[in-house]
Amino acid sequence: MNKRYAITLSIVLIAFLLAFLLYNERSSFLYSNEYSVYIPAVLNQSNNLSGEVTQFFLRISPGSGRVYASIPPVFYDNYNLAYLFAKVAVCNLYPNRCNDYDYYFSSNDVLFAEGFSGTAGLTLLILEALLNKTAIVNYPITGFMLPNGIIAPVEGIKYKLSATLQYFPYMVAPYYNNSKIIPAYTILNLENIYLGEQFNNTYNVPQDYIDVMKNITNEICSGINNSTVNYYISLGDYYTAASLCFEQKVTNPKFYPNITEEELEKNITDFYNYINNYQCFGNYECEEIKYQVISRLEDANETLNNLQEAYWRYYSAVGWAQFLSITNNIYKENECSLIDQQYTLIQYLYQYQLPLNLSCFEKMDYLSNLYFLYISNSTNYVSNYTIEAIEQLDYYYYNKYGFSITSYNYLQFGKDLIDMGNIDSGLYYLILSTEYAI
Repeated sequence: MNKRYAITLSIVLIAFLLAFLLYNERSSFLYSNEYSVYIPAVLNQSNNLSGEVTQFFLRISPGSGRVYASIPPVFYDNYNLAYLFAKVAVCNLYPNRCNDYDYYFSSNDVLFAEGFSGTAGLTLLILEALLNKTAIVNYPITGFMLPNGIIAPVEGIKYKLSATLQYFPYMVAPYYNNSKIIPAYTILNLENIYLGEQFNNTYNVPQDYIDVMKNITNEICSGINNSTVNYYISLGDYYTAASLCFEQKVTNPKFYPNITEEELEKNITDFYNYINNYQCFGNYECEEIKYQVISRLEDANETLNNLQEAYWRYYSAVGWAQFLSITNNIYKENECSLIDQQYTLIQYLYQYQLPLNLSCFEKMDYLSNLYFLYISNSTNYVSNYTIEAIEQLDYYYYNKYGFSITSYNYLQFGKDLIDMGNIDSGLYYLILSTEYAI
């Protein structure tokens, strides 16, 4: 019995030792290095506002994309969703890697939290971890990282900057009117500032697109001699020129159409049926153009009481349909799964009050409208740097996922609207351009 007991005990001890060694080996593999970032916040103590800077940390382990966070004792406004905003934004850049890990966030001495101004910093943590890079600077960062990769402005800049400058020479934020603030308007800006990554500022637009867009512009601008229109044509900004000509065709009595309401309604219905039955055979860019044409036909049908507006809206739909002939020559991946991730996250934020059963393109439009609300009427946000940053982000997506005709049209129009002084409309189209670029 003693011999049997000794053998059994030995087996147990060996098993325990092996388990211990395997556990230690797994523990050394389980977590990556710890990454950190400083995030400034605003404190409100008895209506006395002040700033503070808090350090946040992240470790990752092999997993399936789950997010774990140490939530403070008191938090407001779905603060726990902030961590998911950061992850979804990074997934647009690295969709094949972001769900290979689980994420463990923590922070020091945070007693309460609210809002999404820390999402840019949380995004930076994930970027550091996925790229396995330590930030080359440790400047605190604030900003609302939208799920499409654009950083929206946040409040309390002066308090956050005051707290930052007690310990650091600069703060990073989507804000340009201060020499102590390094502006960052997109997720790519974070990679550049903190990780030294470089990205293309140019993109070779397909010649087929240029040829068709030029032809559409010549058709809708027929009979119009306008210096502004001619200026944008000279720049090669054909979509902008076409849009300006459309506005004139809708409002100038000179271009009132020679057609009855019944005839126009029949034309709209016939063309709608043709486009609706048009076979794309799985071509994503073809489906995108079909959606744009049908949307304009529906708008035309809804404005039949204004015959001039309805006719030229119908005419613009016919113009967009010309792109169908080149979609087989334009590569664009179907990344609607990334759009679905964005929409699901925003559904959480709005407690499932958003419309259901939307198509991929309808979700893009809906999300863009919501994102615009976080940016519109913000001061010290729009500058040439803002435009260049969003343009660079769109180009990144084109290079990664392929060229979107809709995105490029809206990018061009948004830039030109801002150039004309129409800031809010320009920003709206820039946001649309990014959503369609994904």
